[in-house]
Amino acid sequence: MKNTLSNKFREFLRRIKFSFSTKVVLVYTCLVFIPVALLFTYIISKTITRQRQELIDICSLYMQQNVDSIEQKIDTVNRMENMVFSDNELNLMLAMPENYTDSQIVDTTRRKASDFERMLTLEPFNAIRIFTPRTIIPERWPVILRFPRTNLPALKPWEFNYSAKYINDRRNEELSVCATREMLLGKRSIGYLQISYSMKTFFPFLYKRKSSYENDYVFTLGRSGSGSHFFSITNDSIKLIQQELGEKYINHLEKEYFRAANKEVIHCTVYKGKILIWQKSRELGTIFVHTCSTSVISKAVAGITVVLVLTLTFSAVLLFYLIKFTTEKMMRGVFSVIRGMRKVQLGELGVQISVEGDDEVGQAQKTFNKMTRQLQNQIAQIKKEQQLIAETELKAMQNQINAHFLFNVLETIRMQAVLADEDTIAQTIAVLGKMMHYCLRWRVHFVELSKEIEYIESYIYLLNLRNDYTITLETQVDEKFLHLNIPKMVLQPLVENAFYHAIEGEAKDSVIKVFTKEDGDILYLCVQDFGCGMEQKQIDSILEYLKKESAEEETTGHIGIKNIQQRLFMFYGDGYKIQIESEKGKGTLIKIPVPKGDLSV
Repeated sequence: MKNTLSNKFREFLRRIKFSFSTKVVLVYTCLVFIPVALLFTYIISKTITRQRQELIDICSLYMQQNVDSIEQKIDTVNRMENMVFSDNELNLMLAMPENYTDSQIVDTTRRKASDFERMLTLEPFNAIRIFTPRTIIPERWPVILRFPRTNLPALKPWEFNYSAKYINDRRNEELSVCATREMLLGKRSIGYLQISYSMKTFFPFLYKRKSSYENDYVFTLGRSGSGSHFFSITNDSIKLIQQELGEKYINHLEKEYFRAANKEVIHCTVYKGKILIWQKSRELGTIFVHTCSTSVISKAVAGITVVLVLTLTFSAVLLFYLIKFTTEKMMRGVFSVIRGMRKVQLGELGVQISVEGDDEVGQAQKTFNKMTRQLQNQIAQIKKEQQLIAETELKAMQNQINAHFLFNVLETIRMQAVLADEDTIAQTIAVLGKMMHYCLRWRVHFVELSKEIEYIESYIYLLNLRNDYTITLETQVDEKFLHLNIPKMVLQPLVENAFYHAIEGEAKDSVIKVFTKEDGDILYLCVQDFGCGMEQKQIDSILEYLKKESAEEETTGHIGIKNIQQRLFMFYGDGYKIQIESEKGKGTLIKIPVPKGDLSV
């Protein structure tokens, strides 16, 4: 993504018809302007986030205060219920009025009605009503009434926008929140208790907007044809005060409600320009919603944005002309270097330019002159090196011809030995010729593992002819790896080292073991002897020598272990390192790592 934008920007600069200095000015102006613009964007983003969070916190606190106020009113209703339900005198009269005289019933109803009416002056209730099914108990308006006045069983535990129109009293006819509870003595129903608040007292926040961009709503959850939905608790007075919440917001709230695990805590969501705060009341079963438009944030941020944009634009224009003036003064010397480079491009390699001053531009002019001189010298040196390479290749070809000549002579001697029935000599010469043929093919860098094993078997064969003791070569190689391509001459040098350092000094029958060992995607080619072994200090010294990038130390014409390590690095990478395990008096094991995958020659 970054490379694509960079390429597009360079292509834009290339196409526009500006001078080099103007392009430089544009680039440096952008280098300053872009971070400032990003900082500006970050400030705006953080401002919006901070103000939104502050607004959410304020709305959540307001919601909590409203919920706490409702909970306090519910607690007051519950205390009143408990007081009425624990009034044994009242409950016994309602349950068994036949046990009382008429005067006792009248006196009790009068006193209880007076007590309840007195409570209305102490508590913010709208009304307290007790309904009895017993006709012998006289009504005491508007506190003690009989059942036929209203359909009590049809009422919910909490009714909203409830109006007791059967009572010709302005306060009782006012829309209210009414709690209706059945009164029981044991398991026997003795009547109903109603306690009501006016809607305005119970839900004061519905009758007064906190601000022009905030609204409050109370919803109940009900069933409709398509499932459960929110139904607003409202009336004509509330509609004049609170703005109607759109259907899209109600649908969003319903999704949030059914998705929430704990609905009785404050929840917040931001949706289509509104902050929606909601919480369910466990006692009422209602959902309180407070909304706040984010436009108040947008207006505040818009003012800040205008000021910052104007400041940023003025600064960018001023910066452009300041950098342009400074750059044109400094670029005169650079242009001389550019003209010189154009001449070099056209083939005038010996061009020299005048040096002006000793500052960075002057140093660049000096460096350009030095570069053209070095370029001429290097061209002359390359010509000499090409001539030397040609001579070296000719000598190498002559040496190869000589080696082929020796191979052909050995083949002639072998044929003479066969004709003279000297089979041992013929076989020895054949093995030697086979080894020379293997060595001469240096343009082939990879061979099959089976070919490398054949070569070291020939090498051991010749060693046994030369010595009066026997060296046994044990090979344990899985057949599936015999055709694996490996770097040429990686095993023979290790076998040779095993002979010179572990066997020749002892001059007795010995064993050299060649085997393979798998480790994930790597195959280790292992060469093990059972000679004198090495101390750890000597192993560390060899491994340190293998890490150096210097060339192979003197090996008297042989391929050394350093050469093997360098080729492993070249073919497979730095991860393929020779491993050495040895113990004094028990022998040495060297492991050559190669990838299991087939590597084409």
